[in-house]
Amino acid sequence: MIRNLIRQSVLALLFLVAVSAVMAQSKIYYVSPTGTGDGSSWTNATTLTDALGKAVAGDQIWVLGFEQIDNSNKLYIVPKSMKTTGFTLKSGVQLYGGFAGTEASVDDRETLGKPYQLKYRSVLSGDIDNNDQVNNTSLIFPANQTRGENATHVLSINMAPSSSGNNNTYPTVVNGFSIGGGQAD
Repeated sequence: MIRNLIRQSVLALLFLVAVSAVMAQSKIYYVSPTGTGDGSSWTNATTLTDALGKAVAGDQIWVLGFEQIDNSNKLYIVPKSMKTTGFTLKSGVQLYGGFAGTEASVDDRETLGKPYQLKYRSVLSGDIDNNDQVNNTSLIFPANQTRGENATHVLSINMAPSSSGNNNTYPTVVNGFSIGGGQAD
């Protein structure tokens, strides 16, 4: 009886240690287009490029959105150095957009009556030179002739487990984004 109690206690302790290790590795990175912080909170938001570089399997990236997209400062534009790859999401990382910057959970994002219609839009753009027309009507398919320099890929997903340490335990998620401004020949 004592041996069984000891075994059960040891098993329970091992289970708690394993759960704590999994929970400890999960992190949320907070992102805004003008972020200069470490991504630890909305007030210390970082850039999307920085968060994508730091995140590993099990982490989440929360991206600030905007109710009105009226200038390019409200877009997440692919850097010139990433013209052929675009933003790259690693296996097992969860990328969520549509945040107002006050939420405490993914489920707190405000919708327009349907779960897939978020009030605050997070837009990934391939307009590297920042010269495409930007407004709510032509956001996805701008009516202009200046797209030749745009990124050939806006978002790529690297599903190789080795890229992030994912052991096929964590799902890879892209949720709450508009993606536009790419130019593939």
